[in-house]
Order: sequence, then structure tokens, then C-alpha cells
Amino acid sequence: MDDFYPAGDEHVLVYEVTGRLVPAGGIPLARGVVVNNVETLMNVALAQGGIAVTRKFVTVAGEVNRPATYRVAIGTTVAHLLELAGGVREEHRSDFEVMLDGPMMGRVLDRGTDLGAVQVSAITSGVIVLPTRHPSLTERRQSMEHQVRMARSACIQCTMCTDACPRYLLGHELRPHIIMRTIGHAADPALADRPREREELLMAGLCTECGVCSLVCPMGLAPRSVNARVRRAMAAGGLRWNTLSGDDGTRVRLHPARRGRLIPSGRVAARLRLGQYLHVEELVEA
Repeated sequence: MDDFYPAGDEHVLVYEVTGRLVPAGGIPLARGVVVNNVETLMNVALAQGGIAVTRKFVTVAGEVNRPATYRVAIGTTVAHLLELAGGVREEHRSDFEVMLDGPMMGRVLDRGTDLGAVQVSAITSGVIVLPTRHPSLTERRQSMEHQVRMARSACIQCTMCTDACPRYLLGHELRPHIIMRTIGHAADPALADRPREREELLMAGLCTECGVCSLVCPMGLAPRSVNARVRRAMAAGGLRWNTLSGDDGTRVRLHPARRGRLIPSGRVAARLRLGQYLHVEELVEA
């Protein structure tokens, strides 16, 4: 497989390995495929041997003195992980934030969070320490109200977010630029009331929040965050992406320009200014 983002998306992975297109809104099993990551398969093998899953591989990266992948007990605190990693580098000890999991889809802990109370779970994959003013944190600090105002005033409808969307390129009816246009002009920014607006916003139900749309936006807007807000509104209202259209998701067709629009992982890291943190090679049994 080529090195691009998000190669780990299960729909993308299924296509790259088998050439099969998973239906929009569907799961790989619909095409006779089961997707599991390497750690899960290892844990399945251990469980078959009667060994319970009590430990987890967690990569600690960013502004720490000993970046590495640590195998720790589930329940280990983030504070202890940072201790294992030699602590935060001196120049940022009073000016840092912590992100759990990956830089594109991870969650930033609120400022002032007690790191001794945040524990590694069975799904935690990473801890990234970043300077408070790091550009990767900018989008995550913006309120929804700010993002709607920006969509209304600054979105130029260039379609770059849609052109690069991994699910759109796999033939899914997900067009982030339309969602941005609609939410910028709808009477109700959460979920529009008019049928056409409503159907346009329901496309957000196909979004995986991978963040490629926000990455490529030339105006610095955040379609990913807008989609996430709409998805929450849909869930609260019991709506799915195809509630109005009745589409079963099977009429997917690969975009002919897909191969030329894939974004190399290294380019993603450079765009997020994370390239200096990529070299994590040590594995530590803690």
C-alpha cells in the first residue's frame, strides 16, 4: 500500500487491498471483509491462549524528553506516561497541552485537566504533548458559533474540501463544501428546517471526521468540526444520512481522479507542523 492519509480508514483499506467498494454508510462485512488492526489480532490470539487483555501499546510523542511507544497496563494515568517519557521538555513545562490518540482525529484535553485522573483505556493509542500555541490546536479551540460565522463570511466555495474528501473519492455522496454553504446560510445552523437544506446537511452523516477537508481548506475553515456538530444534531433527532433520500448506499462509483488526490502522510505532518515529532522508534515495556 502507498503511504497516504487516511490509509487506515476501513473503507479506504478495503478498496486498497481488495478493490471492493463498501456501500456508503455501510461496513466492510457488506463486501465480505472483516477489518482488524494488528494489536487487536494479537489480543485475540492471547485471549485464545487464556491470557486476558490487560496491557496497551501507547505512543508518547511531541514535546517530551523520551518519545517512544510504551506498553503499559490499562488504567495507567497520562501523568505516569509522561513521567516514563522523561517529562515535558523544560522549555514547555508551563506552556503545553495534551492530545489523546492521533493528531488528526485525536481529542485535546481541556486546559487544567488533572492528568493524574486521565487513564489509558483499551482504545487509547497515543499521547501527544504540544506547545499551547501549536497550529494543530487552533481548529479545536474554535466555538461552533465562530465556525458558522466563518463559513458564512469566508467560504469561497472552491470545492477543495470535497475534491480531497476520502469518502467522496470512494463514491459516497458527501460534499463538505455544500454542507459549509448550507450551514452558513440556514436559519438554524444546527440542522436546517427546509427540506433541501435538511437533505444537504444530512450528508454529514457519512463523514468520518478524518480532517482532510480542514487540512486542505485555503481559507483556514473547519468543515470537519462543522460536520461533527451536524452529526450530533442528527443523532439527537434520530436522523441518518439517507433519512430523506432513501439511498441504500450501494450506488458507489470510484472517482476517476482519486489516485492523484491522495495526500502523502509526510505532507500531512508537514502541513500540521508535526514533522519534528515523527521519529518515534523505541519500544519500552513499562
